Amino acid sequence: MTANASTLTKNATQAKAAAKHNSDCGLFAVKALIKILLCIAGLGVVFRVSFHDTFPMTAAAYYVLTPMVIAIILGAAGLLLIVSRRYFSAGAVLAAAVLMAFVEATGQLGVASCSHSGLPELRVVTWNIGGAPGGWRSIRQNVADVLANLDANIILLSEAHSARNAKFWRARLPGYSVAVPGAMGFVILSKSSLGNVHVHELGRRAYLVTASAEVHGRPLEIFMVDFPSSPRATRQRFIQNPQLLHPPAAGTGRILMGDFNTPRDSTWFAAYQGLYSNAFDQSGAGWRKTWPAVLPVLDIDNIWTAGNLQAVCTRVPAIRLSDHRPVIADLAWNPH
Repeated sequence: MTANASTLTKNATQAKAAAKHNSDCGLFAVKALIKILLCIAGLGVVFRVSFHDTFPMTAAAYYVLTPMVIAIILGAAGLLLIVSRRYFSAGAVLAAAVLMAFVEATGQLGVASCSHSGLPELRVVTWNIGGAPGGWRSIRQNVADVLANLDANIILLSEAHSARNAKFWRARLPGYSVAVPGAMGFVILSKSSLGNVHVHELGRRAYLVTASAEVHGRPLEIFMVDFPSSPRATRQRFIQNPQLLHPPAAGTGRILMGDFNTPRDSTWFAAYQGLYSNAFDQSGAGWRKTWPAVLPVLDIDNIWTAGNLQAVCTRVPAIRLSDHRPVIADLAWNPH
């Protein structure tokens, strides 16, 4: 009996030691994960307030670690702190998460009223349809219907490699002039006649398409871009290309739009100040981010205006027919 009791006691002691060891290991893992999450969030904040996307090495982190992503990371760390019964630290971290979510909302949520009556003077749409599931079939059956219902004056499609069929677009959108410049997947649809359509290569996989039109008797320059998505590509030489920074002629309006593959808060867009106005900054309504379409975290598709044009209503509808959401802007001619 004594031997059995001794054995039972020994087994119980070993079981308690093993349980304590496992508990300690689990607690150590949780603490390590908390530190990793806080470190990532801290680096994200540092990149956003200091380096921005100035250097290719930091650009990827800057683009990925948006305020909302940082808020999610901090929220996860806060919940783990609660599990660890570190309630004061959890409160501080969760408060920081709420702050980052607020920062995201103030920068990405437009509150403009789009209740203007009547048809807009000029409605423009930019849409990267390269990620349309089903390819050409989806574009033929779905994308074309959406574009027809938007009734835009000018539609710019990028990465439309499977939809470079001018005859199809003329049949589906009668009344539109169609241009399919180059072989890079651009399609321009315009209710006004298009002229001077040219493709400019700004760098490896970086393209600018320029065209001219006359809308309601007013001259308009159309600039469409598609820049590379690689975070290692330096955005400065694309965004600040001299062709884009040259002002339009007096009395002429200009729209610059497309897939910049660069968030609006990039440091390189500072060069546009005084020349361009961002349409969503002027008149955004709703959530501005465009990619990925299912749950957008980056606003990489944008519309800019220059000359005697101003935006009166800009929105990004929750259309998931591609991996990008379209951007729609109603513009008005500035009387001055």
